[in-house]
Amino acid sequence: MSFLVLKHRIRANPGDGMNIREELIKEEERLKVIRDKMVRDLEREGVNPKYLTEMKNVDIGKMLRR
Repeated sequence: MSFLVLKHRIRANPGDGMNIREELIKEEERLKVIRDKMVRDLEREGVNPKYLTEMKNVDIGKMLRR
């Protein structure tokens, strides 16, 4: 489930906070796995790790909460 859908559900059902919180945690973990795989693939392809710093350090949780 995309984070945009989750945000919409938060606004629509404010009393359903715990389920949405759990969904956001799951979504954050899923996106972290995807990011880590992308970084590994790019490093394996020879991309300079210096250029991947921003991708490695992005706070996915913060992005989801916006």
